Amino acid sequence: MALPVGEILSLANVLVDVSGKLMKSYKNRKRIAAPDPSADPKDQVHSLVEQLHQLEAVQEKQAELILQLTEQMQSVTQALAVQDQRTRRANWALVAALVALGVSVAAWWMTR
Repeated sequence: MALPVGEILSLANVLVDVSGKLMKSYKNRKRIAAPDPSADPKDQVHSLVEQLHQLEAVQEKQAELILQLTEQMQSVTQALAVQDQRTRRANWALVAALVALGVSVAAWWMTR
């Protein structure tokens, strides 16, 4: 099995799309003003709770993105490991072919 370059590139496109959506949603989020120190403490607490919920939503999206990144990196790593094995086998086959060629040239030269 050859290195699935097409799959790797499609995963890269997905990664770019997801990270773009995450950044866009973060930039377009409803911003809550900092609580007014002179405001009612209940209003301050409510404002802080809303900010906390926003941060939790952003953290959840980041966690999903990290999970996707991890899965994609695992796929790429596995594909590269397979490719490395195949490259090593091809190199050994090349060395064996060169040795056989050298032996046959030497035998030809001696019988000439």
